[in-house]
Amino acid sequence: MKKLVYLFLFITSTSFSQSQFKLISKLKSEATFFTSDNQSNVYLVKENELTKFDKTGKQLYKFSNKNFGNIDFVDASNMFKILVFYKNFSQVVFLDNTLSLTGDPVSLDKIGFEQTQLVCTSHNSGMWLYDLQNFELVRLDQNLEKTQQTGNLNVLLNVDLQPTNLLEYDNKVYLNNPSTGILI
Repeated sequence: MKKLVYLFLFITSTSFSQSQFKLISKLKSEATFFTSDNQSNVYLVKENELTKFDKTGKQLYKFSNKNFGNIDFVDASNMFKILVFYKNFSQVVFLDNTLSLTGDPVSLDKIGFEQTQLVCTSHNSGMWLYDLQNFELVRLDQNLEKTQQTGNLNVLLNVDLQPTNLLEYDNKVYLNNPSTGILI
């Protein structure tokens, strides 16, 4: 399904008054989804292609890998180590700030996670994943070793989890489960 994304980039003062916003650029694109980093760079995803734009809307870099199918998620919270997740092939690749590969792809099924639903970056070059097979969150360090795991969240929380997003921020992990809300 294609979505037409209109992205408006604004500069604002510390106040959120509408009179303080100034349009600096428009970006019209057909994209599946988009994200941004803490420097106001924008990352558009269309099928298997990731494109990076600066805060003025100028295209900077592109990345594409047709071997893994369509991109399902991009985590640009660390703009120097961007995580790209291909759910159907259970693959994670990391890109630098120029959208160039850094290291080999991580095949999650080869390290014991055959049904990974969600992935996001974590501190110290790690990553979190939601393992649908065991209904648990697992943190892997930079060597892909388990450092933390929650156990079966369906049993622990007594809810039917159907999570749609995962994020680590400020030493907390957020799991969005639309039927119950955001779990921390």
